[in-house]
Amino acid sequence: MAVPKPSSGKGPHDRALNLPNALQIGKVRGIPIRLHWTFLLVLPFFAVLMGSSYFTPTPGRLDQLDGPALGWGAALAVTLFACVTLHELSHSLVALRYGIKVRSITLLPIGGVSQMEEMPKEPRREFLVSLAGPLTNFVLAAPILAWGYLGGVPDIAPRFGDFVRLVGSLNLVLGAFNLFLPAFPMDGGRILRAILASKMGLLKATHYAASAGRALAFAMAIFGLFSPTGGGFFLLIIALFIYMGATEEERAVQVNHTLGDLRVRDVMTSSPVILRPEDSLEDVFRIMVESKHVGFPVVDAMGRVVGFLGLKELAGIDQARFATTPVRLVMRPQVPTVAPAALATDALRAMGNDGADYLVVLDHGQLAGLLSKTDLTRVVSILAVRGGGKAEDAAL
Repeated sequence: MAVPKPSSGKGPHDRALNLPNALQIGKVRGIPIRLHWTFLLVLPFFAVLMGSSYFTPTPGRLDQLDGPALGWGAALAVTLFACVTLHELSHSLVALRYGIKVRSITLLPIGGVSQMEEMPKEPRREFLVSLAGPLTNFVLAAPILAWGYLGGVPDIAPRFGDFVRLVGSLNLVLGAFNLFLPAFPMDGGRILRAILASKMGLLKATHYAASAGRALAFAMAIFGLFSPTGGGFFLLIIALFIYMGATEEERAVQVNHTLGDLRVRDVMTSSPVILRPEDSLEDVFRIMVESKHVGFPVVDAMGRVVGFLGLKELAGIDQARFATTPVRLVMRPQVPTVAPAALATDALRAMGNDGADYLVVLDHGQLAGLLSKTDLTRVVSILAVRGGGKAEDAAL
């Protein structure tokens, strides 16, 4: 089954789900297809679960599970996740059509995740991107079920007909589960938000869709707790992801709404403290204590920004070397930058995509300021209180 999409990029949207340590197994239209390492750990469990559930004389009887049943269970698990990949790929291809960058598709033990830099801002486009996945499963299910029940599946191996019919049925279930459960941020929840957004605006629509998602997550968790089968555990995990994803996406929408049309120049730190490439790390430590800042652009004698240095770069360095080690040896040479006129919301998204806590603000190649997540958090908190909300509800 497809997992909720808490990540429309990496940033406040993406804290609900971190996807490191994934192995790339292919690429389609420039989109990396990745397999998370935990998938390999649970694949034997899926093989046993599906083999005992569908290919034994008495469903659920592990003592009746033999070699052929286990093999069919493994084949069904792998095929199901291939269908999940097609489901996610459909979302991604429609998103690409609307100019949205898709960073990757990752397969997890509980489904797949398409990591997009952002979701479409227009309700109609979000509706179509969300609808693409379930429709793909229905398109797959129709001919497979017709072949399985009407077309005379060849008896090339025992239980092959059962396998074909199960693949069709599971695609039908996968499509229906994602389409008809309004559990934001799953497909059905995104479709619900798109419909509501066309009538009441994105902020209210997200609130109602996220509330529906959290309510359904709670119901799924209760059902999973009392489920007598192994599937109850996965219902609990899916419920957790739905709850976290709905909460984080609602917060992200609130943050973007709060920032509104603010520009980077409105929230950045002007005239930031700078470092020189020849400064020692001892100098850096002293400057940190005096300025109460922990991140600095590094500027050469020509006034060019040549790097950045913060606490991350200092971590793990022997303090005995601070006095003799110059900044240029440990600074980060690749500096994420942004223009003063850029929207603050775009800067926040860029931070997420680059995994950066700071952006150096350049105006026609010259240092104009420094933007940190702390700057954005402070502004969001102030504006949230001014607007009658709670600072913690709109925190980054």
